[in-house]
Amino acid sequence: MEDRLNGMILGSLVGDSLSLGAHGIYDTDRIKHEFGTIKDITAPPKDSFHKNKTAGEHTHYGDQTLFLLKNIYENAGFDSEHFKNNWLLFMNSYNGYIDSATEKTLENMNSNKNPSGSDSDDMAGASRIAPIMLYYYSNIEKVVEFSIQQTKTTHNNKLVVDISKFFAYMLFYVLRGDNPQAAIKKASDIFDREYIINQYVNMAFESCDDNSIDTIRRFGQECSAKGAFPSALHIIIKYHDDFEKALVQNVMSGGDSAARALIIGAVLGAYKGESAIPKRWLKEMKSYGDVITIIGSKASQPL
Repeated sequence: MEDRLNGMILGSLVGDSLSLGAHGIYDTDRIKHEFGTIKDITAPPKDSFHKNKTAGEHTHYGDQTLFLLKNIYENAGFDSEHFKNNWLLFMNSYNGYIDSATEKTLENMNSNKNPSGSDSDDMAGASRIAPIMLYYYSNIEKVVEFSIQQTKTTHNNKLVVDISKFFAYMLFYVLRGDNPQAAIKKASDIFDREYIINQYVNMAFESCDDNSIDTIRRFGQECSAKGAFPSALHIIIKYHDDFEKALVQNVMSGGDSAARALIIGAVLGAYKGESAIPKRWLKEMKSYGDVITIIGSKASQPL
């Protein structure tokens, strides 16, 4: 189990780190022209949302996932109010890209009039849950409860909240030995067959033989869960046996690749274990040492 848990948290964060260079570039031809096929961690260009970042760092999504990990382990568990208060302190002084969901949430919380998360339908709020699963992996009820609470902190949107519940069950089943396709089907059974989540699940399965760049462009490269959710599932289903290829294809598909990568890396890392993650990616990820120290584990592979 330790190898799967390490693979899940490291896979999620390294997926975000790999996405940093081309994150937010929607023109896939530009990505190919400027970066080639992105098989290594790269620095973002000067016109990036993340122009103050260097290769191996995280996007704002990854930084918030890492913050969640630290908050849970420093507090010996997840507490919604403790997390919310510390998230506010963290993000009020954050020296990185502030997306619209974060901006609206900060506005709400700092005003003291409406201390709730934004109503953003961006999938990123649901993609950050690997730290919660890492800490509470034996208790799916707590994982679901706390995943929903952390999602609502910044994305108080029904679809995104339901997707966080879906991701919690999907990860739970994968950690217990199901392959990703089976885990997706089991997680989908929690929702009504006619609900939009299951429509997106069906879209992902029906597209598994299609070209990924074309598919994600068709589904939607943007931050909205309406495109990001089926796009992430498409990658997980199509490349379930190849961690590296899955993350490479994801970033080459452009747009909000980091939000997709957080959950793709978590699921495939949990399925294949830490040893499936390319050593060179972990070596270049600047938070690697901190993550290993936080979770009190030893890497199963020397870097």
